[in-house]
Amino acid sequence: MHRESYFGVDVANSWVVVVQREKGKNLLQRRFENTADGLLSLLKAIRDRAIKPKVCIRSAGRTAVNLALHLYGIPSAQIMLISDHGLQHTGATRVKAGHEAVAEALARYAERMI
Repeated sequence: MHRESYFGVDVANSWVVVVQREKGKNLLQRRFENTADGLLSLLKAIRDRAIKPKVCIRSAGRTAVNLALHLYGIPSAQIMLISDHGLQHTGATRVKAGHEAVAEALARYAERMI
């Protein structure tokens, strides 16, 4: 388990993509089903991989907000929701990049901003 790690999360219709970064390198890239069980698995993965997770989530409806609220259950977690408008400042846009690239850009953004 890492003490402090950065995560980017992009929410799609059927899945949630997460990228974990630390010290400028990707450690994890994984898809979770966008279901109650899938989100619980995502929360467990983040909790198991970092004591102080710093998470940047693309704010895309109820799933993003619910995920953020659940992540606040990790006492030392820092969570940031970013709108599609703010996403353009992370280095990726939804038009030019797939969900994995967006999640990685959000993880990079978390490294710089949180």
